[in-house]
Amino acid sequence: MRVIARQAPILGVPPREQRGAWSRFRRPLSDLGTGWRLRFYSDAPMLFRLLPEEVRLWLARTELGPAGGWHLRDALPGHVPIQLAAVRHAERRGAGQLTLSLASPDGVSAIVTEHVIAATGYQVDLRRLPFLGSDVQSRIRTAGGQPVLSANFESSAPGLYFVGVMATNTFGPVMRFLTGARYTAEQLSRHLSAGGASHSRSRARWPAGYVRSRECAFYAL
Repeated sequence: MRVIARQAPILGVPPREQRGAWSRFRRPLSDLGTGWRLRFYSDAPMLFRLLPEEVRLWLARTELGPAGGWHLRDALPGHVPIQLAAVRHAERRGAGQLTLSLASPDGVSAIVTEHVIAATGYQVDLRRLPFLGSDVQSRIRTAGGQPVLSANFESSAPGLYFVGVMATNTFGPVMRFLTGARYTAEQLSRHLSAGGASHSRSRARWPAGYVRSRECAFYAL
């Protein structure tokens, strides 16, 4: 296995372990990194949801691009080779093999591999989920391709909840990261233990692929 990235860094920068009081105040530590902005995304998704819609969509689109957590710096080097290059061409070579042509600052090279995972970006769009029928889609209000969610992650379709990256435009970029699962789990568990869906409950038959609980349907992407 190897990782090929077009530019560095692909791993986050670890915060300095020893910092003075003024440095900690100016750039407080959070699960997403240092700084008040990242602290806001990490600790206050409920406040992020109250921002104007156009601001939320812009921040969700432009903040915290693809990068691994800084804790992976000790796990990857020496175990998983990381190469800075761009894939220029891919060609099948024999049975079950591909040749990748790479361009890097050091020149052009090629590697032969059996599997390629092209993590080149993914645009979340509810319309791309084919198992959601048109009748369900028509009941879900969206913004920027994602469902508009209540404070309890419920969509405009009663009893249908979206968590994970599908909640980014509502609760912020923290939903793209594992640390966002903590807030999601706490909020949903309180909500469901108090009685579940805030809207009138629907007994509709949801498409396959959902985890159903208390007449509610969840979808995590």
